[in-house]
Amino acid sequence: MTNLIATDLQGQEVDSPIIDLFELTFGGSTYYFHPGVEEDLSTVQFRDKDAPSNIRTYTAIPMVFDGMEVSSAGAPSRPTLTVANVTTAFTDTLGISSYKKLVGATLVRRQTLQKYLYGESGDANPPIELNSVKYKIDRVAQETNIAVSFELAVVYDLEGITLPRRVIVGKFCSWMYQGHALYGKGGCTWKPDSSVSESPTRSYSNLFEHNFFFDEDDTPLILNTWLSNSSNAPDWATGQDYTQASFVEYPSGSGNYYRAEKAHTSSNSNDPTDGTGHWLKVKSYSTYNSSSFYGNGALVRASTTVNGQTLDTIWRCIGSGVQNKAPSLSSEYWEREELCGKKLSSCKCRFQGIAAVNTAAGSPPASKKHTKATLPFGAYPGAGRF
Repeated sequence: MTNLIATDLQGQEVDSPIIDLFELTFGGSTYYFHPGVEEDLSTVQFRDKDAPSNIRTYTAIPMVFDGMEVSSAGAPSRPTLTVANVTTAFTDTLGISSYKKLVGATLVRRQTLQKYLYGESGDANPPIELNSVKYKIDRVAQETNIAVSFELAVVYDLEGITLPRRVIVGKFCSWMYQGHALYGKGGCTWKPDSSVSESPTRSYSNLFEHNFFFDEDDTPLILNTWLSNSSNAPDWATGQDYTQASFVEYPSGSGNYYRAEKAHTSSNSNDPTDGTGHWLKVKSYSTYNSSSFYGNGALVRASTTVNGQTLDTIWRCIGSGVQNKAPSLSSEYWEREELCGKKLSSCKCRFQGIAAVNTAAGSPPASKKHTKATLPFGAYPGAGRF
């Protein structure tokens, strides 16, 4: 902190408001934000701390920084940064689909008086400011449709650090889903289009390609035209023998489809209702069409580009009357529905999946697994959802 700004703050009257400036380093890039100075939320500029000749532009995003305490005793304070979540301006700028991806990112808080901003009367080189503080985003404390709060920790706060630097909980996979193909990192080798090739004879000849899509709860996501074919998913009936490759519609004409989770003979005591253990209700999707209208909850299959790679996956509409808005990870109209649950069962659904119909392409997965198929080495145990 310079003597000049110290003198300003120790006077009987401070003639210029204090301005918070935030620098978020994430994914190899640094992004610049401030809570807003003018009513129109215009940008402000300030000189770079390490290279003052560079002028940084800070975008206005509604945000509140609180919980900062300075004490010579006890553990360091863990302040909170709360950011508006009403629009997608923040996530669009960062290019993320989930706020959890910011955990571990570095946040620098700078403070100065408005008059010392670049372009104001007191602009100086080097910049005049208070001491900056560097934080790590430790966790997402709360997320609603109004705001998201991040708990911050100073970089020297070592609470929770262990040796080795991996806390073993033995439940979740530690690898980024499809990270090997999309980002060149991690050991999850599941393809970006969720495709598998299978032969009726378990050989490398006469292969048929399928796409095995699942949501976070391991629920199969299946093309609606495949399910609506009565030869693939006939009406459920009593006294029928069903295998782990069987699909049915129940009740007839309802558009509700189920997959048999165990081989059995049907009866009124094991009809396709939730909780019986004999059936699992599946979800259906359609192929995205830019001229079609989609309502809230509609599922579509569409491709987008991620890190220069093609991601072919299933999306869920989060709007109403959506038309000509192609799904993407930064879209305000769509969210990705096809995700990994980060559990061992999620890995088995994919890498040990078996097509319900292996004599034709485009089949969904049966409930039976190819248990001799090897799961990617090293994924378990894991430290948490990633």
